[in-house]
Amino acid sequence: MDELFGIAINSIALYLSIAFGFIILTSIIIYIRNPIIAMMGIRNIGRRKSQTVLILLGLMLSTLIISAAFGTGDTVAHSITNVSYNQFRDVDVITSKINKEDIQDIEKIDGVANIASYYVPVINQEKKLSEPIVALSITETDSRQFPTIKTIDNKVITANDLRPLEAIVSTKLIESLDANIGDKLTFTFNENIYDITIAHITTESVLASSQSEGDSSGYLQGRVIQIGGGIILSDSSYTLFDPEDAKKFQLGTFGIISVDGGVRNNLEDIKEVGKQLEEKDVTVLFLKSDVIEIAETVGSIFVTFFLAFGLFQLAQD
Repeated sequence: MDELFGIAINSIALYLSIAFGFIILTSIIIYIRNPIIAMMGIRNIGRRKSQTVLILLGLMLSTLIISAAFGTGDTVAHSITNVSYNQFRDVDVITSKINKEDIQDIEKIDGVANIASYYVPVINQEKKLSEPIVALSITETDSRQFPTIKTIDNKVITANDLRPLEAIVSTKLIESLDANIGDKLTFTFNENIYDITIAHITTESVLASSQSEGDSSGYLQGRVIQIGGGIILSDSSYTLFDPEDAKKFQLGTFGIISVDGGVRNNLEDIKEVGKQLEEKDVTVLFLKSDVIEIAETVGSIFVTFFLAFGLFQLAQD
């Protein structure tokens, strides 16, 4: 955890250390200047041994609870942030469809790409298995090789590595359709049928399970749905689409942006880029920094919950 109740952990540790040092120094000064008062303060330690033991055990228990609070909060925050970073990787901002020329003067932007995404049914004809709702995303790749996609064998690739109708498929869809690399899958869009070949397998990510605000599938609107996984194609696949299908699919386009600093970059930089985009009338749909801050807030809640128990134990002592 980096913060607790909005205060940096390092600052809390520093202030508590200063307070502890001040208390110890004050006690030493009192002992030197008036040893009788100091001896009166500690005389019950030897006289009431059972009470002393109970107090020490209580202090140990409260210390353990407080330590567990910080450990649990840190673990929860770290787990959630790890999931967020793995899900979004170098995608820091999601926006409406963007014109790259309009934002090229924003210095901290490291990569820009547009993605079109719709939900489609997918079938594994060989195994006679199907998934009714799969997120199909068609992405372009900019000159800086963005966005990157991590495969299950830890290779980092881009859509440029795909030929038309070659696909990167999520593990969730692979498992549900009992498929593997080299197998063919079939999806339908706008009443037309398309066959794709599995080229790579990736874990779940924002690119492999995304949906734009332009989705016009009426039967999905207003309903909670279970996405059966995701498929990623390169924009070169449009050449093999029916022209009308390609045109319709591109209506569901949104933008993704990478900010300088890699996957674990500065959250303030992401917020700054978000503000600059809004100043240019670009609709910002999502900031990765928001998810990371939520993770830290959840961690703080866990810490608060356990700290309350620890402080209650201290009050009893």
